Amino acid sequence: MAKSRTQKRQSEESETKLLKRREAIRLFCGLLFLLLAAYTLISIISYLFTWREDQNTLLNGSVMDMNSEISNNGGRIGAAWAESICTAWSSLQTLWT
Repeated sequence: MAKSRTQKRQSEESETKLLKRREAIRLFCGLLFLLLAAYTLISIISYLFTWREDQNTLLNGSVMDMNSEISNNGGRIGAAWAESICTAWSSLQTLWT
């Protein structure tokens, strides 16, 4: 009887550890996606106001050139990300034409 109680306790402990690990992974993934969504939102809102300067730099192919100036609040990656979302992946480009 003592063995079955200890085995039962060990299995409950392992299940509890597994549940805690799953919750931690779920929390990490949720926070990661939340940060990515916030970064995307900031980049797109900034792109709506600075699209002329950023698009000129993007079309010249000098995005990663450190001497080129990017006006987007998301930085160089944010400008490229917002430009691809707003012009290539959706019909938001019809607002500017």
